[in-house]
Amino acid sequence: METQFILCHVWSNKLQEYVQAGTLLYDSSYSEGNGFTGWMYHEDYLSSGHGELDPKHLNRKLLRGDYSVPITGGYLPHFFQQFLPGEFAEQLLSDAKGNWNQISQFEKLAIVTNIYGDFHAISLSNHQPQIQNDIDDIEQLAEVAELLNTYIIERDKSAINGTVIAAISNLSGQRPKIDFYDNENKKRYIVKLNNTPYFNDAKVSSFISELQNLSGITTAVSEVRTSSKGQSLLFQENFSNIKDEDMIIKKFNQVSFKVLVSDFKDSTFRKRLTYKDVAHAIREYSSSPEEDIQELYKRAYFSASVNHTNNGLDNISMIDIGTNEWRLSPSFNNLPTPYNNSDFAIAFSENMVARNLFNLDDTFAIKLADEMGFDSTQALEIKHNIDNVIANSNEIANKHKLSSDDIKSLVTAMPEAMLEQQTQQAQEAQKNNQIQRPSSGMSNY
Repeated sequence: METQFILCHVWSNKLQEYVQAGTLLYDSSYSEGNGFTGWMYHEDYLSSGHGELDPKHLNRKLLRGDYSVPITGGYLPHFFQQFLPGEFAEQLLSDAKGNWNQISQFEKLAIVTNIYGDFHAISLSNHQPQIQNDIDDIEQLAEVAELLNTYIIERDKSAINGTVIAAISNLSGQRPKIDFYDNENKKRYIVKLNNTPYFNDAKVSSFISELQNLSGITTAVSEVRTSSKGQSLLFQENFSNIKDEDMIIKKFNQVSFKVLVSDFKDSTFRKRLTYKDVAHAIREYSSSPEEDIQELYKRAYFSASVNHTNNGLDNISMIDIGTNEWRLSPSFNNLPTPYNNSDFAIAFSENMVARNLFNLDDTFAIKLADEMGFDSTQALEIKHNIDNVIANSNEIANKHKLSSDDIKSLVTAMPEAMLEQQTQQAQEAQKNNQIQRPSSGMSNY
């Protein structure tokens, strides 16, 4: 097989256009068919002073911008692995394409690139034209959401088509999500579908997002809309692709912490990770490390408060807001888990790995601060502020019209919120809501 390649372009906010950053190469015949993958920055990109793609693995000042992956078999550089389909999309694609699990990472990325190569600040393409456009129509969005639900509930492979694959192929994670452009307000959204059996994901996520904001946490703006099929959908603004007040496009290169703490040469990504590891990466790569460490502490303590166990490295990232000006991105994942014996994806220490193993007291707050190298006095101030927000969240729960089932699950996830008092009110609200359903379009649109 001849050498394959994928071109990588990066959006320049200054130039308001994509510039070619380099080429990803794959030679499947190298080393007796094991496959060699390499990355080369283009000389013009380097000489023009553009930012590097990945501050850890693709440092533009080393090796003259040329990198090879030390593992054969078509493995991608860490930075490009984050553009592979997430767990949900991976399963869907394996059902749609019989040989999906037998091909290399490079070949998977090439297929995704052919379908939909738009990763916002990053655009990937090869010699074949891309075949899919954005989803920017409300009815089409509702149709794709319905098809995905049919696939999830019934495992109906006939529900999978090119539009469905394109809609989810550039998004990570286990939760079904759709990339959407809103023609009316000119904003890009990640639309998240309900995916848990114990509460309405969209409403609970919106509720938790407001609690995060009240806690002083920088959070992606979210809202709940109802599709023409009667399905609640969470619309979360895509912070890596925005338009400012003057309608100037701003796209920001994003690197997940899974990239920033991983290395082919050691076992870092195989051991139990803690917030100490994340804090270390922030100190190494952030342009404002102390501010980002404080923000990380807020999120860590908040995650403990609401039993947000899905706090893994894929759900924390840094964005380049300038040229190699890396900052912690807004929070974009926050759903609680009602089981207090579930392990957190990122532990608070080697021993504090599940909610049933510690109390949310001053001792926990100080131990977490020590793990992260954060000032304990500031940590206690943050703790008491978040405690106050959680303890007084009843009014916010009412505002988001949480059902009795929603609240029942949240009671075990965040007992300090004292949401039991809301159960009766929620049951009454649920009865009222059941007789008020939109007949077409999307509510609040």
